[in-house]
Amino acid sequence: MSIGAHSYIGDAFKYLGASHAFENDRVPYIVNPDPRRVLEYDPDVVVYEQKLGEKATIESVKKRMEREGLGTLRAVRNGSIIVMEYNSLAHYGPSFFNSIEELVTKVRQSLEAGPQRP
Repeated sequence: MSIGAHSYIGDAFKYLGASHAFENDRVPYIVNPDPRRVLEYDPDVVVYEQKLGEKATIESVKKRMEREGLGTLRAVRNGSIIVMEYNSLAHYGPSFFNSIEELVTKVRQSLEAGPQRP
Protein backbone atom coordinates (compact mmCIF):
# COMPACT_ATOMS: atom_id res chain seq x y z
CA MET A 1 0.00 0.00 0.00
CA SER A 2 1.17 3.52 -0.69
CA ILE A 3 -0.16 7.00 -0.13
CA GLY A 4 -1.71 9.06 -2.89
CA ALA A 5 -2.17 12.79 -3.38
CA HIS A 6 -5.30 13.11 -1.22
CA SER A 7 -3.86 11.96 2.09
CA TYR A 8 -2.74 13.77 5.20
CA ILE A 9 0.51 11.76 5.11
CA GLY A 10 1.16 12.98 1.57
CA ASP A 11 0.36 16.52 2.70
CA ALA A 12 2.83 16.17 5.57
CA PHE A 13 5.52 14.94 3.15
CA LYS A 14 4.83 17.90 0.87
CA TYR A 15 5.00 20.32 3.81
CA LEU A 16 8.40 18.86 4.74
CA GLY A 17 9.67 19.22 1.17
CA ALA A 18 9.58 15.49 0.46
CA SER A 19 7.86 13.76 -2.42
CA HIS A 20 6.55 10.28 -3.12
CA ALA A 21 5.92 8.08 -6.14
CA PHE A 22 2.16 8.56 -6.18
CA GLU A 23 1.86 12.25 -5.28
CA ASN A 24 -0.02 12.98 -8.52
CA ASP A 25 -2.57 10.20 -8.04
CA ARG A 26 -5.74 11.97 -6.92
CA VAL A 27 -6.70 9.33 -4.36
CA PRO A 28 -5.88 8.98 -0.64
CA TYR A 29 -4.00 5.69 -1.03
CA ILE A 30 -2.99 3.02 -3.54
CA VAL A 31 -3.82 -0.53 -2.40
CA ASN A 32 -1.63 -2.44 -4.85
CA PRO A 33 0.89 0.03 -6.21
CA ASP A 34 2.39 -0.79 -9.61
CA PRO A 35 6.01 -1.80 -8.92
CA ARG A 36 7.05 -0.26 -12.26
CA ARG A 37 5.97 3.17 -11.04
CA VAL A 38 8.00 2.74 -7.86
CA LEU A 39 11.01 1.56 -9.90
CA GLU A 40 10.69 4.58 -12.21
CA TYR A 41 10.52 6.92 -9.22
CA ASP A 42 13.54 5.22 -7.57
CA PRO A 43 13.24 6.82 -4.11
CA ASP A 44 16.19 7.83 -1.95
CA VAL A 45 14.35 6.50 1.12
CA VAL A 46 11.61 3.92 1.68
CA VAL A 47 9.30 4.43 4.65
CA TYR A 48 7.72 1.21 5.92
CA GLU A 49 5.03 1.23 8.58
CA GLN A 50 4.78 -2.10 10.41
CA LYS A 51 1.61 -4.13 10.56
CA LEU A 52 -0.02 -4.93 13.89
CA GLY A 53 2.24 -7.29 15.84
CA GLU A 54 5.00 -7.18 13.22
CA LYS A 55 8.64 -6.90 14.29
CA ALA A 56 10.04 -5.61 11.00
CA THR A 57 13.69 -4.73 10.59
CA ILE A 58 15.49 -2.92 7.80
CA GLU A 59 16.80 -6.30 6.64
CA SER A 60 13.37 -7.99 6.63
CA VAL A 61 11.85 -5.08 4.68
CA LYS A 62 14.76 -5.18 2.25
CA LYS A 63 14.25 -8.93 1.65
CA ARG A 64 10.52 -8.42 1.15
CA MET A 65 11.14 -5.67 -1.38
CA GLU A 66 13.66 -7.85 -3.21
CA ARG A 67 11.06 -10.65 -3.41
CA GLU A 68 8.59 -8.14 -4.86
CA GLY A 69 11.05 -7.11 -7.59
CA LEU A 70 12.07 -3.84 -5.94
CA GLY A 71 15.60 -4.81 -4.94
CA THR A 72 17.17 -2.48 -7.51
CA LEU A 73 15.71 0.64 -5.91
CA ARG A 74 18.39 3.09 -4.74
CA ALA A 75 16.87 3.11 -1.23
CA VAL A 76 16.94 -0.69 -1.00
CA ARG A 77 20.49 -1.00 -2.37
CA ASN A 78 21.69 1.70 0.05
CA GLY A 79 19.77 0.37 3.05
CA SER A 80 17.84 3.64 3.35
CA ILE A 81 14.74 1.99 4.75
CA ILE A 82 12.90 3.62 7.63
CA VAL A 83 10.80 1.27 9.75
CA MET A 84 8.01 3.00 11.65
CA GLU A 85 5.83 1.56 14.40
CA TYR A 86 2.35 0.23 13.66
CA ASN A 87 -0.17 3.02 13.02
CA SER A 88 2.42 5.73 13.67
CA LEU A 89 1.61 7.42 10.37
CA ALA A 90 -1.65 5.82 9.27
CA HIS A 91 -3.51 6.82 12.44
CA TYR A 92 -3.89 10.57 12.57
CA GLY A 93 -4.24 12.52 15.75
CA PRO A 94 -1.95 14.49 18.05
CA SER A 95 0.67 11.72 18.07
CA PHE A 96 1.00 12.05 14.28
CA PHE A 97 3.20 15.12 14.77
CA ASN A 98 5.51 13.16 17.08
CA SER A 99 5.68 10.43 14.45
CA ILE A 100 6.55 12.95 11.72
CA GLU A 101 9.34 14.36 13.91
CA GLU A 102 10.64 10.82 14.44
CA LEU A 103 10.43 10.14 10.70
CA VAL A 104 12.37 13.31 9.83
CA THR A 105 15.09 12.37 12.34
CA LYS A 106 15.35 8.84 10.95
CA VAL A 107 15.45 10.06 7.33
CA ARG A 108 18.21 12.56 8.13
CA GLN A 109 20.23 9.91 9.96
CA SER A 110 19.81 7.44 7.10
CA LEU A 111 20.84 9.93 4.42
CA GLU A 112 23.75 11.29 6.45
CA ALA A 113 25.03 7.76 7.10
CA GLY A 114 25.22 7.09 3.37
CA PRO A 115 24.94 3.67 1.71
CA GLN A 116 24.93 0.76 4.13
CA ARG A 117 27.21 -2.09 3.13
CA PRO A 118 26.18 -5.69 3.86
